[in-house]
Amino acid sequence: MLDALLPELGRCRTLMPGDASHAYTVFEHSMRTVRMLDSLKRGSGFLSEIYSSLHDPAPLYLAALLHDVGKSDRLDEHSVTGARMANEIVRRWKLEPRFADLVVWLVRWHLLMARCIGIRDVHHPDTVREFAEQVQDADRLAMLALLTWADVNAVAPGTWTAVQETYLRHLYGQTLHQLDSETA
Repeated sequence: MLDALLPELGRCRTLMPGDASHAYTVFEHSMRTVRMLDSLKRGSGFLSEIYSSLHDPAPLYLAALLHDVGKSDRLDEHSVTGARMANEIVRRWKLEPRFADLVVWLVRWHLLMARCIGIRDVHHPDTVREFAEQVQDADRLAMLALLTWADVNAVAPGTWTAVQETYLRHLYGQTLHQLDSETA
């Protein structure tokens, strides 16, 4: 049934990502990403609190399924190609515009937070300001933080580190503060 609803994901069933850090096919990685999100329902702590604050996690789950489908077409960066594919899917399914836009945005920018915590100084005000400008609102921030954690965790056992968690937590908190001060 999944292949009928999402043939784009079905084409990834045997597709290996182009880097050695991934232990699973794109399809299996996507399924593991969804399972990681599900684990937050039963958990406690910072990420589970973010998860429980979501009004509607459905866009996050659809984005988790679609975040790497762009790897099936190597003509552009997979997040760009994936966003185009996600846009076609949400139109085909006739999803509500706000829901659809959020899914497409998450697929397009699913690497943003991981890259930020990996190569930027998350304590620098410019990093937080630039990240907040890209994210724009607290809902996107929450879902992007959760997708980042789930995506990295689903790459291979032991991929997510305590340092990444610390940086993600800090960037999330500072960005939320920045967004709140902009709307006040």
